[in-house]
Amino acid sequence: MHVARVNTLMNGAQYADLKIMDSLAPLASITGGAMEGLPNNPGFYPGGLTMILTNPPFGSKVTNERVLKDLAARDGVSKLNGKVSKSLPQEVVFVNRCLEFLAPGGKLAIVLPDGVLANSSMQEIRDWILRWARVIAVVSLPIETFAPYGAGVKASVLFLQKRNSLVSDEQVLGDDYKVFVAQIQDIGYDATGRLNVLESDAPLPPDVREGLDDFRKFLENSNS
Repeated sequence: MHVARVNTLMNGAQYADLKIMDSLAPLASITGGAMEGLPNNPGFYPGGLTMILTNPPFGSKVTNERVLKDLAARDGVSKLNGKVSKSLPQEVVFVNRCLEFLAPGGKLAIVLPDGVLANSSMQEIRDWILRWARVIAVVSLPIETFAPYGAGVKASVLFLQKRNSLVSDEQVLGDDYKVFVAQIQDIGYDATGRLNVLESDAPLPPDVREGLDDFRKFLENSNS
């Protein structure tokens, strides 16, 4: 917490409300038992946030029966085919929790391993996500992105916008809209963390900057 506080101060966010919590715990324990009717202040309760940016840990399984049953009680991702799953990938449970925290229309940017987006075994998970949210964009990251930190998993950033209400699979199929797709080829450093761009470009490498510019244009055209 001390390091996080110093980081926020150095970046001009001296009033940041930092919290330490088990964000995958049963929701009532996070909200203090209050599940609705809370004040109109941003917070970690259902519909309490309008935007979430997150890079959750992935690679392990959630097997806590209490957590999985809690999610299933609200038509969560752990309730597929009418049964409560015995285990789920941690990153999938994080998607579920983020969508619970978002207000209708709220936006989520989350880093996910590509398996969630492409593996046939994850189709039910993707169907569940699309019933709760629209896909705004998918940005593929190079394998070097997390290699310097000991993770060699190919990942992408998934941008979602929460729907106003849960929809059916038929409604998802009839929902016609454009999705931004991009592939970052050069993240600005190699697998060892050594810069391969000018130091002045390190905060925003050229390939990343170009992708951001294209994304901004896409959003402007979508909103016009």
